Amino acid sequence: MNHGEDYDPEIIHAEIVEEMEPGAPWQWREVFWAALLVMLVYSPLLKSRGLQGNLAVAVVASMPLVYGAAAVGYWRAGLVPAVLAAFLHLAREVVKDIEDVPGDLAIGRATVPIAWGVDAGFFAAAGVLALFVPVSLESGRASGR
Repeated sequence: MNHGEDYDPEIIHAEIVEEMEPGAPWQWREVFWAALLVMLVYSPLLKSRGLQGNLAVAVVASMPLVYGAAAVGYWRAGLVPAVLAAFLHLAREVVKDIEDVPGDLAIGRATVPIAWGVDAGFFAAAGVLALFVPVSLESGRASGR
């Protein structure tokens, strides 16, 4: 792995995936390619589909926690942080969509606040964050921490 001064996240991500043992759970290479595909089709296809696009971003944005844990041999250790991060990313995406309403309306996107209304967008984000608290507490209790 390149440990020089230049850090290109895409190269590092690809190197981590390459170093994972071939028989690792979840077929890591397939997960990597699926995440890359989602990133490539997000703006032209998923952004305009509201909650689907928000969920795609949340899942893809949380995957580095699993990859990082896998890189040191403990992929399962990244699952709980990834799920918790996905909750936070999902709420953030909905809030960012609220900020983007004027531009999204101009180009015809049907984001959560456009399809459901700005107030519903705020409640959706708040609901996701409200779920985050018991999920994070339960994940800590279930792991014995």
